Amino acid sequence: MKTNKIYAEKAVSSNEARKHFKDCLSGEPVVVLSNNEPTGYMMSASFFEGLIKALEAMSADSVSSFRPMSARLEVIAHLNAQALTELDDDENTLGEFQE
Repeated sequence: MKTNKIYAEKAVSSNEARKHFKDCLSGEPVVVLSNNEPTGYMMSASFFEGLIKALEAMSADSVSSFRPMSARLEVIAHLNAQALTELDDDENTLGEFQE
């Protein structure tokens, strides 16, 4: 028998999460179960923001990976600008563009 560790005090089925979506986003995290196995977690924005701040405080020298640093955003903007300047007027596509 497979067991899963659950990191929430409240659990709801996926159907229940759909029916009462807003209720699942208030307060503490809620684990969503499908076939009695955890498939995801739902939490309020304020709880999530607090979690991210706590993680960043634990490792002050790093920034969360899903938040691009300004230097990375500048590189992306430069690559996009370069691709647009190289766009051939005869073609309506950017062709093969990779970051």
